[in-house]
This record gives sequence, structure tokens and C-alpha cells, in this order.
Amino acid sequence: MNSKNSTEERIEKRFIYIVFSLILFMLLVNNGLSLWDQDEAAYAGFGKRMVESGDWLIPDFPWSDVHRKTPFHFWNISFFYTLFGISEFTMRLSSVLYTFGTMLLVFFGLKDQLGERVALGSVVVLASSFLVPTLAKVAVTDATLLFFSTLCGVSVIKVLVDFKWKWVFIFWFSFALALLTKGPPVIIFTGGLAGLVLLLSPKRWVLLKFHPWFGLPLACLPLYFWGNATVTVDGGEFIGWMYDWYVLKRISGSVFGQTGPPGTHLLGMMLFFLPFAIFVPSVFRDIFRGFKHRTGIYFLIGLWFIAGWLVYEFSASKLPAYVIVAHVPFAILITKVLVDLDLKDRLAEKQWKILLSISTGLVCIAILLFPFLVSWAADLKVSVIILVPVFLGVHLYNLWGERGFRLNIYLGVWLVFQAVAWTFVYPVVDDYKNTTQELASDLCEVLKPETQVFVANPQGRPPSLFFYLENCFETVTEEFRLAELQKQYESDTPTALILMEHQLKKFEAKYGKLEVLKYEASLSDRKNPTIYYILYNFSSEA
Repeated sequence: MNSKNSTEERIEKRFIYIVFSLILFMLLVNNGLSLWDQDEAAYAGFGKRMVESGDWLIPDFPWSDVHRKTPFHFWNISFFYTLFGISEFTMRLSSVLYTFGTMLLVFFGLKDQLGERVALGSVVVLASSFLVPTLAKVAVTDATLLFFSTLCGVSVIKVLVDFKWKWVFIFWFSFALALLTKGPPVIIFTGGLAGLVLLLSPKRWVLLKFHPWFGLPLACLPLYFWGNATVTVDGGEFIGWMYDWYVLKRISGSVFGQTGPPGTHLLGMMLFFLPFAIFVPSVFRDIFRGFKHRTGIYFLIGLWFIAGWLVYEFSASKLPAYVIVAHVPFAILITKVLVDLDLKDRLAEKQWKILLSISTGLVCIAILLFPFLVSWAADLKVSVIILVPVFLGVHLYNLWGERGFRLNIYLGVWLVFQAVAWTFVYPVVDDYKNTTQELASDLCEVLKPETQVFVANPQGRPPSLFFYLENCFETVTEEFRLAELQKQYESDTPTALILMEHQLKKFEAKYGKLEVLKYEASLSDRKNPTIYYILYNFSSEA
């Protein structure tokens, strides 16, 4: 008997190791894939400037002003640049670790409360969703924010369920770093969660053990010291800009035109969890049932979900990442529904097999149609035509095969699908967004490093253009004055000009027909393709 139990334990641990190894591999496969404009490239530039200039206070990089934030994410990037050099891989490394850390936190932080099966299943559902793994591929601030916000959520649950002082300290530590990463979101989330607990939970007075009259001021100190340091540098200009941009403008209206009616975020989450969307009605049924009893771990998980999601439905701006903290409890609640159905053998019933077959087929059809509907994704056609039917076939065999439906296979197939897609399909997308990387690489081969590069084409203002050019050339400057551009072109100094079409025509009107390099970027502008014309004088040739 003991031997059998120990064998089962070893198999279970081996399975856990396999799941986390596959997730880590999936997140790490970033290779030399080019930076995404706008945000990711701006953050890469902020980290680069901090390393080069030694100014770790105010983020600064060309064409990146609207992406400036509190600095913790940029410090992480700079740290890995310092260790391993400046590259796309090292730029994304902190986001990979924070995304993976969130997965570990869900399992190891909550397995005692949820049970290992639900905890591990929640990790797989989260890793199989279409947004959270992206945080390791497009390294914006949200992977860092998600980790520390999740740590805040886990800490609240730990304190309410089984009080230990260490979770109070962990809460305020994670709150402080989340605040230093992105400011208001962690205040909105934890304030909302505390308010819901006070309003609905019988354990409401346990919250007093967090001692917010001490904890909150202490947690705000790192942000205060950084902000005060910036004021001594620029007299408060940057802090004033941040308040106007991130508080006033985003409360009163949308940013970048990304808006929608109440319900937009919920619809978005259903799309991001599309393989499991069929179970969402049951999730809300369980949340409402939890309100009736107001006890138990899943009641608290439901409050966590509501605190991370609901308030944003009433804001004008509908950036999907605003509700990223709600994705963790959403994954847990979906898994709870799946496990409950599986334990009751409901998923093995014919009607559920038919329903799962239809829903899985529709998800696969949606993935199959995507490259046929989006012009820039044309090269994905062959990949999805090969990939999707294989995984659909495995799903259908699991549903209708002689061995019967197995939940771990159902979840595992979606996780493997994600891993394969990120490894083999995602690089195909890079061909549509790597124009600035390709442009800089080509110029680096034909021009001298001391060549002065003047950027006169601001269309789309992609920060990646400066990032890649600066990796090769000593001087890269924004310049729009025609007379100055012509003066530099005529000089004996090695010079390269990056022009728009109308600027090139003015050069040709003066100098006659010129030989230029031409690059077209499909995704550098939010609305239209960008065409770069590269003109250089002979003294710049390598």
C-alpha cells in the first residue's frame, strides 16, 4: 500500500514538473524576434538609456514620451541588459520570469486551499489563454504588475483563511512594487477587494490585521522617494505630466481610441479564454451562489475576480490589460467548474461530448479563419492549416475514443497547442513587424559605424527605429529641416538620411535622380503602412 502511494506521488510530481517545464519553455522562446511598436520598443529604449546615461529616474527615449511610467519595469530591463547585454531576449527576460512566477504562485501559493488538481489545472488554463502568455512575448509592464498584484491577492486570501504575519508583510511589499511598476491599478484592485470583503465577508474584521494606517504609508515610500528625486531634477514636470496623462485623461476619456460600452472587458476575457468560454456561464452561476453563503475559498476567489474586473467596465478606456489581474481568478473559477463536472462524470455524458465537440470545433475554425481575414497574416495560412486539424483531431479522439474523456488530456492539448504556436507560428508574424530591425541591420552592413543617421520620417513614430539604429551607429538624430538635411548630405561627413516620399522628391528636384533604399513597414503605424527611403552619401560607405 505504501509502495503504491509513493509511486503515485512520484508520478504526480513528475507530471507537475512536465507542466511547468513546458510552460517555461513556451515563455522563453523569444529568440531574436523584433520588438513590438509602440510600447515594448519604448520600454526597451528606456532601459537602454538608463544603462548608457546612468539616469535611472526619468524614462527617456525618442518617440516614447506617452509610454513613460513609474520606473520599476525599466529597472528590471536595465538590470538584465547589464548582466547579459542589450538584446530582445534580455529585454523580455524579466517579463518571462514574472509571467512564470505568476504561474508558480497560483500553484504553490494556493494549492493548500484549492487542492493540487484545481491549482495545477488553473495554471494550465491560465497558460493556455491568449493574453497572459503574450506578456512574456510583448514585454510591457503588465507581466510585472500581474505578478505583484497576484501576490497581493494570494496574501489577502492567506490572511483571511489562515492568518500568519508573513503574509501581511508580503502583501505590503508586493503592493509597494506594484505601485512602483504602474501606479493606480494596484490601488484600484486592492481597494476594491478590501471593500468587497468588508461589505460581504463574515471575516471582514480580519482585514484590520493588515494595519493599513502603518502599511500603506510605508508601502508608498519607495514611490515617494523616486517621485521626489525626479522633482529635484526637473522641478516636478514629469510627475505633473504623469498625473495628467494617467489619472485625469484616463478617467475622463479613452486613450488611443480604445473604448467601448460596459461589458467590453468581459467579452474580451471570454475571447482570451476562448477554449474555455463554454464554461463561463457556470463560473458566474458559482459566483452568485457564493454570495448566498459568503464563505469558502471560492467565494474569496470570486471577490478577487470582481475587484480586478468590474470597475473597469465603467471607465471610457478599454485597454485589455487593465483587467489582467482578473485573469488569474477567472482561470481558477473556470478550472473549478471543469473539475466539478469531471468528478461528477458529467463531461463523459453524450450531451457534454457533443457540446465540447461543437465548441472546440468553433474555436479551431476561428483560429483557422484568422489569417484569411487579416491581410498582414497571410503567411500564417499554411501553418494553421497544418496545426489546427491535428489538435482538433486529438481533442475529438479524447472525447469519443474508447478510453473515454480525460480532463488532463483536454487541458494538456490546449497547453501544447500554445507551446507549438509560440514556437513555430509566432516567428512567421515577425516578418510583418521587423522592418525597422531589418532596415538597421542592412544599413549596418553597408555603412560605417561613425555614419551620422538623420531620421526625417516620423510616420507612426516607432521607437524601435531609434533602438535598432542606435545599436549600430554612434549618432542617430531626429531632423526635419530640409536645408539642414541637404547640408549634411553634401558634407564630407558620413551621412545617411531616412526620408519620406515628399522629402525625397525635393532632394531629386535639386540633385537629380538618386539611388535610394526603400523599406515598407506593415505594422509600424497604428493605421497605415510606413515607407522609408534611405539616402546616404558615398563617404558613409563601409
